[in-house]
Amino acid sequence: MTDVATDPAELVKERPASVGRMFLDRVDATPTREAFRFPADGEWKSLTWQQTKDRVWAISAGLLALGVEAEQRVAIASSTRIEWVLADLAIMCAGAATTTIYPSTAPDDVVYILTDSGSRVVFAEDATQVAKVLEHADQLRDLVSVVVFDGEGDGDRVITLGELEERGRSCALTTSSTSGCRCRTRSARFWRPPSCASGSPPRSTAIWTGSSTTSGSSGRHSWPGRRASSRRCAPG
Repeated sequence: MTDVATDPAELVKERPASVGRMFLDRVDATPTREAFRFPADGEWKSLTWQQTKDRVWAISAGLLALGVEAEQRVAIASSTRIEWVLADLAIMCAGAATTTIYPSTAPDDVVYILTDSGSRVVFAEDATQVAKVLEHADQLRDLVSVVVFDGEGDGDRVITLGELEERGRSCALTTSSTSGCRCRTRSARFWRPPSCASGSPPRSTAIWTGSSTTSGSSGRHSWPGRRASSRRCAPG
């Protein structure tokens, strides 16, 4: 029987430095084991931990290519689905912070959450969620892009998840520092073997919004002292 540490000090000492690091450790430990099973096209499909990492890395690199910086907010306006999980992991591995929006949230409240959090990118489930954002686009000065799970891009501010992943993969293959690929030129460490960059972790990497109104919101921040905050991960 394996001994399990019970001393709080030892547990704290041995725990992963971040959620992103925990994700990497799991991938390294069981790369071929099934990680997620989800419905798609009328059937159940699955992703191994390695396949999950490959997609998370592409999305994460895509976010960096869009200019997302450490500790900046990235929102997800979607119901529970595999893309939600991939986006959340990618946000953490880019060193950014997740802001969640219920798909039933009213347009005015969506705008409030996005402006209050200063979100730079929004992952939107479908055209309905995209419309809520674009309806008040002139008020969202911090927002640079909307990434839609189900639907088409508009060739401008709205891109598909597939397009974001392709942008991330293109950055991963770029070797020239003069290529204009922001995810490489901004942080060469991003493409080293899986690890988390040294230095202090971001102040906050997750914001769970429990409810909101145009006059205020309630939520919970994840602070570094609780070690739930994720340092910038360096996909390999």
